[in-house]
Amino acid sequence: MRQARAPHTFSLPMRKQSAIVKNSGDFRRGSAMSEHKEAHEALVERHIAENNTQAAVALLFELIVLCAKEKNFPRAEALRMRLFEVDALALSEIVKSGELIEEEKRAAISSNHLSTWADLYSRLTQEETNALYYAFRKVRFDVDAPVFRQGAFAPRLYFINAGKAKITCMDNNRETLLQRVGPGDVVGEMSFFSNTICTRTLTALSPLEIQYLDKAVLKSWQESLPALEEKLHAYCLAKKRDAEKIAEPNRREHQRFRLSGTVSFQLLNAQGVLTGNDFGGELSDISQCGLSFHLKITVRDDARMLLGRMLGMKLTIPAGDAVLTGSVVAVHAHPFEDYAVHVRFHKLLPEQSLSSLPPIQ
Repeated sequence: MRQARAPHTFSLPMRKQSAIVKNSGDFRRGSAMSEHKEAHEALVERHIAENNTQAAVALLFELIVLCAKEKNFPRAEALRMRLFEVDALALSEIVKSGELIEEEKRAAISSNHLSTWADLYSRLTQEETNALYYAFRKVRFDVDAPVFRQGAFAPRLYFINAGKAKITCMDNNRETLLQRVGPGDVVGEMSFFSNTICTRTLTALSPLEIQYLDKAVLKSWQESLPALEEKLHAYCLAKKRDAEKIAEPNRREHQRFRLSGTVSFQLLNAQGVLTGNDFGGELSDISQCGLSFHLKITVRDDARMLLGRMLGMKLTIPAGDAVLTGSVVAVHAHPFEDYAVHVRFHKLLPEQSLSSLPPIQ
């Protein structure tokens, strides 16, 4: 099977030199601001050396506010710890600076992110929301790139922000599609919350944007945010139950019928648009929910790449010519480079459309 055309590569135009010149004033202002903060921090140490605690506390609070407003949260938190050390009884400044940092953290979270993960954040306090968001690490994957592989140890929890991916498993040298996932889905909860290897493989079907948590973050939450792990685990379990409910109708058996003839198909992209060349296969059987056909594939990796892909298909059934769409749920190897491709339709066929075909017992 020939590989489908790669999607157009998105690229940014080369930055013009004039833009750099235009923003040089911003650089100078940033440099001056940095020097201003360094001078203030030096002045704090001088106040401490002179036992002028009140002046040191006031200046530290001012610096914390400045760093928080600039979204430099690691520095703001470091200065707040210094405030503790200088005067642990400066409760007003300690409490206010902590509240301000949390408020600025919350304000820095994008509205798109909050919308995608609204159900998750609705379960959390503001402090827990901030801790979770700033523990995330972002990563991107190209089409067909594996995020993690079955059998590997990858104790991470993956949150899909954009793109589509497939979850597959290998059993007796057969790779089977278990689920398609996209924005708002969470993957990897078993490896993250317990000490197990990956029992599935996650592969990008389109350019994929993911944020993930490392398992080590759970330990850092134990003292400061003891309820966060439990809330996160409960959310993942609820997502898993919802996915199983959605998948349940696809597990119901439908009568299969023998169907001879040919099927022509093309790959669909993530938007459902036909892409690449036409390919042909020999039909084997069909039901209301899907069909299977045989296909010659000389390169084994091409067969693997078919799994999870959407197809646009043309074939003839007793009711007449049909144009159907569906997703490849399994690709099984047979001798002599012959593969059986199993497709699940996106919409069920009418029961009466297949009634004249011989059923498979």
